[in-house]
Amino acid sequence: MPKPRTPKVHTLASLTALCADEGDCLIWPGVGPQRKKVTRPTIHHAGVRQSVRRLFAALRGDPRALAEQAGTADPGHWAATCGDPHCMAEAHTVRRSPGQHLQAARTRANTGASNQVRIAKIARTQRGRVGKLTDAQIAAILASPLGIQKEAKVHGVSPALIARMRRRNPALIAGTVWAGLGSRAGA
Repeated sequence: MPKPRTPKVHTLASLTALCADEGDCLIWPGVGPQRKKVTRPTIHHAGVRQSVRRLFAALRGDPRALAEQAGTADPGHWAATCGDPHCMAEAHTVRRSPGQHLQAARTRANTGASNQVRIAKIARTQRGRVGKLTDAQIAAILASPLGIQKEAKVHGVSPALIARMRRRNPALIAGTVWAGLGSRAGA
């Protein structure tokens, strides 16, 4: 029979020993349980996986972190303010409500070079936005000898729209919404 495992209980000294001291920052090792970089470092403490920043704050005596651990307060997000997602220094740690955390994430996502690259990629894949086709354009499409793909590029619409227009007669302009139903029923 295997020996029962006793849960590891960390102290402030044991957690600090796991970190590397880099200037003002206290850097947590950047490898997570799946051997890949993680932005929200976690650790097992007393048999429960927890946020390392919240555990640091609780061991330093922060009442909000202690209330979160006890389950008497809504959980918050403990984030680094220095820019390094692995920093655990007390001066660089702040607790945010979920709303504040989402706002900070939006701000990070909408600024910087990564957002500019994302915008450029989206712009490259989007087709040109052109409004509805006029009656003259529809007549030109139906009479045109060009292929479906070329015609779609010329007018800035989808190839499926050109194919639908060539398969059927264009919709007749009806006086009311219900006027078109009579012609479909064969009346």
